[in-house]
Amino acid sequence: ATFRGGVAQTSSAGTTPHSGFVEHYRAFASTIMPQVPPRQGYIAVHVRGTDKRGGFPDCLSETLRRLSVPLRVVTDDPALARTRLLGRAAANASDVFSDLAVILGASGIVMHSPGGWSAFSAMGAFFRGIPTLTTARDRWQLDLFRRAGATLDGWYECGQVHAFLAAARLV
Repeated sequence: ATFRGGVAQTSSAGTTPHSGFVEHYRAFASTIMPQVPPRQGYIAVHVRGTDKRGGFPDCLSETLRRLSVPLRVVTDDPALARTRLLGRAAANASDVFSDLAVILGASGIVMHSPGGWSAFSAMGAFFRGIPTLTTARDRWQLDLFRRAGATLDGWYECGQVHAFLAAARLV
């Protein structure tokens, strides 16, 4: 398989361009992360800002109100994150490698990004199979993957907080 435009391409007959999408992420991860630390008992909250700062319909506030587990915040826009986190967690600037370590060590990921998708937090979800809840009510990007035949097991949407926490083994 090869990667074009971030999508695994296969030449096998009868497969779609998205067949094996998650498997390709995990295969790549196994080559760059031979010793990954065990998951910790927290939720990584990824608040995507800067280039995607515009408002969009979301369920971040209602999701945070329903989470009673420790949170660790990953963001490229601390000011935006602080306005959205309801005082639940600190939002400080960090380097990309530290942020990725937070995501990879999480038991679950809350992804706050327009279209229901951020490649940065999705990378951690796919590398480790970490349950992920998207807060975007307009999930056009996830729907695009699904229509193309990608299977997104372990992905949850607004209103599925309990199922998300159960998958993250935090209930």
